Amino acid sequence: MALAEFEGRRSMTWSRMGLWLVLAGFPVAIVLLFVIFGDGPMSHGPTRDQLMQVMIFVLTQVTVALSVLLWASPSLQVELENRTWIYSATRPYGRRSVLLGRYLVALVWSSTTNVTSAFLCCMIAGLPSALLPMCGLVLLGCAAYSSLFSLLAVMFPKRAMTVAFAMSGIDFGVAFIPAMIRQFSIQYHLRCLLAKWMGQETEMGAEVSMFLSDAWAIQHIAILAVYVVALLAMAVYILERKEIATDDL
Repeated sequence: MALAEFEGRRSMTWSRMGLWLVLAGFPVAIVLLFVIFGDGPMSHGPTRDQLMQVMIFVLTQVTVALSVLLWASPSLQVELENRTWIYSATRPYGRRSVLLGRYLVALVWSSTTNVTSAFLCCMIAGLPSALLPMCGLVLLGCAAYSSLFSLLAVMFPKRAMTVAFAMSGIDFGVAFIPAMIRQFSIQYHLRCLLAKWMGQETEMGAEVSMFLSDAWAIQHIAILAVYVVALLAMAVYILERKEIATDDL
């Protein structure tokens, strides 16, 4: 926690704050343009509301992946570039403290960015009932992607951002494969939760329902929770046993 607090204070820079505003404002700007030029703020209806819910979900999940990509994937690389890894690695439990501390920092930055964005999007779209589900999906996505990208940062310290970017694209694509492999996709479980929490399952046709699941919402949440714990445990296990030189860049 001390490392997370220290990194949180150190990350409060003008460039980080500017990046925070850009990422938070991107979905808001798209939704605002749609409301102004696409339909109008008062033209509500089942089809329009469903479209807005899906749009907000897609936009916020894209910014979730981007924000976590920027704050979680370079966590180990930053330590190597700053030449602070040697001091962290020699302290008792120093390696796992660095990993978990930077995970928490990435989680806080990405969560505040995307919860703010989801809140503004729902308010602009006139969908206050969608606020809690969207914020819940954003938080689950931030936790899951932060753990995944933290693992990739440990496995590929030289090119963590490149691998994480490719993995996020793979995750989005695998979610649409109607096979067992989609169970390993973060987006698949988030999409199923969206359909359940927004009550869209009964209104979707067979063509769309094949990409969803009949499992309860709590099952998807439990799977994502296990996903986070397992990936962080794997990252800690690998980091504790991996030899990393300070010039390993």
